[in-house]
Amino acid sequence: MFRRQFLLGPRPFAPTPHWTHRALRHGLTLSVHPDLQVFSETLGATSVALLGFALDPFNPARNETDIVHSLTAGASDVLKLSSLTKPLAGRWAIIYQNSEGTYLFTDPCGFRAVFFYRDGNDFWCGSQPEIIKANCRLRWNTDEKLLQFLLSPRLGPSESGWVGTKTVYEGCLHLLPNHYLDVNRFEQVRYFPTGTLPDLATSDVIDTCRAMLEGIFAGIVARQKVMMALTAGWDSRVLLAASRKVSQEIEYYIDQTGVLPEYHPDVRVPRRLAKRLGIGFVVLDSADDMPGWFSSVLAANVTGARMLPKTRTICAMLASGESRIVINGVGGEISRNNWDDGGLNLRALAPRELVRMFWIVDHPFSVQEAERWQQVLLTLDDRVNSTVLFFWEHRLGNWGAQYVAEQDIAVDTLHPFNCRLLIETALSAPGRSRNAPDFPLFRQLIKAMWPEVLSVPCYHRVNRRVVTIDFGALKKRVKPYVPSPVAKWLECRASRPNRAEQGAVGKG
Repeated sequence: MFRRQFLLGPRPFAPTPHWTHRALRHGLTLSVHPDLQVFSETLGATSVALLGFALDPFNPARNETDIVHSLTAGASDVLKLSSLTKPLAGRWAIIYQNSEGTYLFTDPCGFRAVFFYRDGNDFWCGSQPEIIKANCRLRWNTDEKLLQFLLSPRLGPSESGWVGTKTVYEGCLHLLPNHYLDVNRFEQVRYFPTGTLPDLATSDVIDTCRAMLEGIFAGIVARQKVMMALTAGWDSRVLLAASRKVSQEIEYYIDQTGVLPEYHPDVRVPRRLAKRLGIGFVVLDSADDMPGWFSSVLAANVTGARMLPKTRTICAMLASGESRIVINGVGGEISRNNWDDGGLNLRALAPRELVRMFWIVDHPFSVQEAERWQQVLLTLDDRVNSTVLFFWEHRLGNWGAQYVAEQDIAVDTLHPFNCRLLIETALSAPGRSRNAPDFPLFRQLIKAMWPEVLSVPCYHRVNRRVVTIDFGALKKRVKPYVPSPVAKWLECRASRPNRAEQGAVGKG
């Protein structure tokens, strides 16, 4: 129960004797599951506690004790502290205390999630609403729009994509990425973006991103054993290239989860690629149905836990006692422009279009939350394209973090793209270099790290609402790689009007 979770509140929480407890300032106690590491230091009036693990890409040999020491020494306030964490990768949450109060913030994508609640004068904060509920009475949220959203038949097929900070419990809120929590004010405060990102030359972006990605892999492999998901997509391909120097120490894998056939690109492409590169690759198939006890325990650990085909992977890893850290490419989508030619900005979109664009159920609740977020954003300068911010804070911060939290019952995970300096650097590249479907920046980055990784084509799903597909050019580019029936289909398709040009909606 509550594996790899924490609780911050007015009294200790000890569901088993193995939990650890730390008395913090301002009457707060931190309770932690034994599989979640905590590193803390106090210097004068400043205290910093890091929950989880962190990596310094530029100094892979530095451990968390060294990192926390430098953070504590340089943190004059919470904003200064957040700026010091820019280079850090990993999956972590930080508690910062001084004489004035207590503040919390997470890794850039919020994958070490934080939820908070006030029960009268008592403040509670934890990894999930369920661990807070185990210590105080949480009531179901009676917001009619939210309840109707939960009952939507389209919610399950969309993998329960969520918008905003509300949860199914009244008054229990989720801390979004790019915000810190001020405990005294019971308020989350935006701290990013603070200014316009610089314009960097593509070559400079590639040099910096290469150094950081390779440093992240060097740091994690030196600490523990690793396995990494490898698909046919761009993000895992970039990570594969970055892992070149340590590839013999990583087991690459894909899980068919009982639904992916042998001919699926995510099975066929990485298998072919691994054979060419001479790396260890296994195809798993966690096809067994999940037992009732697993479903019950997962639901008791994670609010809104889902039973998806990929949940079978979690069940199988728990049953096998998997101890390796799992690496995947979630987060890389922030820097890749999948949506348009670089000119789209959410300030010009209605909230309904906003949620549709990011595969979230179009419902009065989701539209209302998107509108609230959009209105706050309008008060800021256009420092970062708000398309990127919405995807970052709501799609990754909610939907993305949900699966990461569900995995905690079995394994811990590392997402190398979950690094603020890496994200900012990539977003500083010319917009056209990050555009679908070619992603020139990422192609050049792969070539700089391991060019042979591009010997097998990458697969990319495009949103036909906003990306026009030139089937004629596509036919010429892929004809040498595809069976003749597919080539004939492309030739036929190239002579027909493009559905995107006719205003078709959906994704493909």
